[in-house]
Amino acid sequence: MSSPNLAIPHIAASQNQKEVTANDAFDRLDEAITGRLTVDLAAGDVTLTASQYRRHVAFAAVNVVSGRELVLPAIKRVIVVDNTAGAAALVVRHGSTTVTVPAGASQLLHTTGTTDGLVAVAPAVQAGGAAPFDITVYFPGQPEAAERLLKLEVARGFTLPADLAGSRGHADTAATAEAVCTILHNGVAVGSITFTAGSQDAAFSLTGGLALVPGDRLDLIAPATQDASLAGLALTLIGTRS
Repeated sequence: MSSPNLAIPHIAASQNQKEVTANDAFDRLDEAITGRLTVDLAAGDVTLTASQYRRHVAFAAVNVVSGRELVLPAIKRVIVVDNTAGAAALVVRHGSTTVTVPAGASQLLHTTGTTDGLVAVAPAVQAGGAAPFDITVYFPGQPEAAERLLKLEVARGFTLPADLAGSRGHADTAATAEAVCTILHNGVAVGSITFTAGSQDAAFSLTGGLALVPGDRLDLIAPATQDASLAGLALTLIGTRS
């Protein structure tokens, strides 16, 4: 017999050398509440084994590239996933449920032991405890061709993560064709926000992230050709204070 979640062995009735089982149980419990495992995603997605998951509480993702996934087993646990050495956002998956951990961030997670039971216990925290810096834009109606949707003169330094991980975008009316908004840093294109045909949700691209300092300017420009239907754009860009 063993414990239901961490599979720590129980001492049997009338067992000889009970100290062997007890000491093994103590060691496993010690590992389960203090252990840290480095997970290398350079070669592709990684699925943690049940033993790895039970014997560590923190998982440090390294060599993360865009689209990489860390897959968790169906075991009840509270864990921390660190993506502080990652160059891109990390997707943590359990069943069909996913949580995205931005580059440079740590995320507290709970797996409930049930199908698709993955919960983000708290918002991701950037390394060093950086304060969040969110930029919210709402543009009612249909943007004209190449119309400026946002002009931000930077007064306090902040950083936008790679591919604007964690950012959200929604349109009141879906695009008829693919519509690409351009992100400019001091007049130079550095990223994009795309609404695919028939979609009301935005996809973000920003290679390597972007650090902005006081005096910089951030602009968001509507698609060069006005879409026949895209309208009512609500965008929230997620960043952190420098």
